[in-house]
Amino acid sequence: MKELIIHAERVSYEVTKETRLAEKISEEEKKGEMENALWVRVSMEKGDENSIDSLVQKAVADIEGVSEQVKTRNVLLYPYAHLLMGSKPAPADAAIKILDKMAQELREKGFNVVKAPFGWYKKFSVSCKGHPLSELSRVFSGNDAGTAAGVGELGIEESKEAALETAAHVIYESERQLLNKEFISVSKKEDGLGTVLWRGMKDISDEDIKKAIDNANELAARGEPVRVEFMSRDEAFKKCGDFFKNAVPQNAESIRVVSIGNLPPEPCKNKHIPDINLIKEIKLEKVKRDGEDVKVWFSVDLSSQIKTDEKVSESLKQESQLRSVFYVLTPEGELVESDKFDYSGHANLQKFVTYETKKTRAYEKEPPHIRIMKEQELVDYEPGTDAGNFRWYPKGRLIKKLLERSVTDFCIDYGAMEVETPLMYDYEHPSLKKYLNRFPARQYVVKSENKEFFLRFAACFGQFLMSHDMVVSYKQLPLRMFELTRYSFRREQTGELAGLKRLRGFTMPDMHGVLADMNQAKAEFESQLEAGMEWLGFVKLLDGCEVGFRVLREFYEENREWYTSLVKKIGKPILVELYDERYAYFVTKFEFNFVDAMDKASALTTVQIDVENSETYDLNFVDEKGEKKRPLLTHASISGSVERVVYALLEKEAMRMEKGEKAQLPLWLCPTQVRIIPISEKHIEFAGEVLSQIGEGVRADLDDTPESLGKKIRNAQKEWVPYIAVIGDNEIESGKVSVTIRETGEKVEMGAMELASMVQEKTQGMPFEKLSLPILLSKRPIFRG
Repeated sequence: MKELIIHAERVSYEVTKETRLAEKISEEEKKGEMENALWVRVSMEKGDENSIDSLVQKAVADIEGVSEQVKTRNVLLYPYAHLLMGSKPAPADAAIKILDKMAQELREKGFNVVKAPFGWYKKFSVSCKGHPLSELSRVFSGNDAGTAAGVGELGIEESKEAALETAAHVIYESERQLLNKEFISVSKKEDGLGTVLWRGMKDISDEDIKKAIDNANELAARGEPVRVEFMSRDEAFKKCGDFFKNAVPQNAESIRVVSIGNLPPEPCKNKHIPDINLIKEIKLEKVKRDGEDVKVWFSVDLSSQIKTDEKVSESLKQESQLRSVFYVLTPEGELVESDKFDYSGHANLQKFVTYETKKTRAYEKEPPHIRIMKEQELVDYEPGTDAGNFRWYPKGRLIKKLLERSVTDFCIDYGAMEVETPLMYDYEHPSLKKYLNRFPARQYVVKSENKEFFLRFAACFGQFLMSHDMVVSYKQLPLRMFELTRYSFRREQTGELAGLKRLRGFTMPDMHGVLADMNQAKAEFESQLEAGMEWLGFVKLLDGCEVGFRVLREFYEENREWYTSLVKKIGKPILVELYDERYAYFVTKFEFNFVDAMDKASALTTVQIDVENSETYDLNFVDEKGEKKRPLLTHASISGSVERVVYALLEKEAMRMEKGEKAQLPLWLCPTQVRIIPISEKHIEFAGEVLSQIGEGVRADLDDTPESLGKKIRNAQKEWVPYIAVIGDNEIESGKVSVTIRETGEKVEMGAMELASMVQEKTQGMPFEKLSLPILLSKRPIFRG
């Protein structure tokens, strides 16, 4: 944000014509004039919308300081785009909000304020006072030394230093409060530790230092915002005490004052974190006494939220400001505003619409799939890495591998060429850099040899760079490439991480299509919608999904009948979000969203039509005239991330259990399909023979533990084993086994070969993998003790 301040004898304006960005104003606001006033011309730049409160605070404090020096309480705020000097303007609504908040806060401080309207052409006249302070310029940033540093605003090292400075502030002020004594404190970072050097404090006891550290930790545990204010010298010393006068430069126009919790405020020029609960613990490391002084070293254990090894794309920032309208589109082609639709018979759609329109992403309590994935020893948190990355135990890895194989085979059968591309890319590559700002995701950044690289969040980069080097004819279109990305990385916000639903490192089947024109792109989009429905039906998740379309309004109006035809294929009403301005590279997308046990939704199958990246990556194909032509592109993930599929499968079973039904994964995904349970030790030998007869085409194991029969059966039931075969004297005599079928609850007698054939028949056409656990349960470790 830039300002040009003039101390005017008289200033006046009158509007002449409105622009397309003009705010609505009354007749009285079309003219304005003031005498003996500060004429504050303000321009708001792109990015200012992310720091509105901070910028307003700084600007108001500065105006207040100038006003005291020139002895006037009259201010005329005047939006003035010419100060941008080539930089991009902030969104109009954000600029208006900044001006309105400045006017409001100045009035609350007793100023007489006139605000000239935003978005109008105006003529003005001004008479300038002509003294040394009559013309002043200002540049304010949401991330300079005048703010508390927001998470994601600073680099990771700067954030650590900001946290150390905040800890030093809290320790010092805790000690001042505890001892009720004024003393000088100097803080700085040394070898990764924070230090405070206290002058003339040689007699302070170790116990008092420890009490100050304990108080600081109590404050951090409660969570207190770090408040930053700008004020005149007189106000600052009135608030903080004259003790600090010698520590502040005499020529400072305004003083920055930092306050935390109930601690005394103090002048401070250093950066701070926005809330001290980002500090998990402050630890006293050592104390050294040197003459009259004492020096304290401390370390800070940071919350994972303060990790800022990320960059946020411009597209994601635009998406957060996106203005859109939600509708429900019926198979009959009726487009109804979402809050006016009759949801009778569509309860799941209503849950999905509420989730999308209210945008409440964080869970109030733990989603049930997290408990299940741990109990079943499938997946678990990994404390040795970044939040949102997981360890997969053998049973979970098997399920994941089967899903990976399934969707890979599906995409290859669909006609996609399987490729593999790197995980890490040069941040300064011109095509990639442009695309990064058009993809709505946060990126991990890695530094190597003084260069910045980013970890991929999709396979677009590698596949498009590969496409750039290919020679493609119109006869080969549509052309499709596919990669199972193990892994893709997105720096999701900590509060939105939720088990396998939203994580930071994930496996995504990523397919891209190269299309000749929009007709071919629409045909591919429609074909992939059908493919997505087929795959979701294959994993038994289609019925739990609701469909959402996000469409540029202009594109929707041009293709109304086509969208209705798509909804007819889906066979039920869908949610449509129409937006007026394209914030990313696509004009339309769809998502099949699974609605979970806590009424939250997650996208599985998704497809987008990309109208931008063939230009970004300089992609071409040769048309029938032999000329080079830009293609259109599609982005498709037929399943969504594999981890999300596991989440959806477990959430589905959690909902079944709530109804009193037995949970069970699809048979082809069950880690153990058949559990053989000998009643006693003397039956183990025959049980082994049965296991051999079942063969390797079925995942069968044998419970040879010394537990009772009842406990063995209960353990198998807890693992959701679909077929439990018990072997005792009668089974040895008959040569058959007594099988309990989980799905129906019935018990049947059958031979080992018959049991194997039944399982194989029910899983015919599905991928098969061996379980990498020992066949004998007595040989298996417990992964979660």
